[in-house]
Amino acid sequence: MSGGGDHGKFQGFVRRVLRAYSRRVADADPEDLAELLVMRQAVDDAITAAIAGMRERGVSWAAIATATGTTKQAAQQRYGVKVALMLDGPGVDGPGRRAHAGGIGPQRAAHSPTATAVA
Repeated sequence: MSGGGDHGKFQGFVRRVLRAYSRRVADADPEDLAELLVMRQAVDDAITAAIAGMRERGVSWAAIATATGTTKQAAQQRYGVKVALMLDGPGVDGPGRRAHAGGIGPQRAAHSPTATAVA
């Protein structure tokens, strides 16, 4: 799958690093497997951040669903709440992206978990 950007070389690099890491863990102690699992969570977090950026730019859930190989509904169910919290809600480092930009956007305020706290 090729998008609008030139990401092929970077994707190849990331894949090579992950394969090398998995080989290192395969030769290590079983306890080291936990560190590889942390990488899986980091990849999931990166996917959510990428989708949040796309949604912030106005990319539709239908387009995201096509890219993820799911239905629009499945994409919204899997990523919708995480993306909303990332954009509008409190995070580990404080408020979400939109809160840093001056508050919750009106289109999300009614559905935001922080809407009552802000009002």
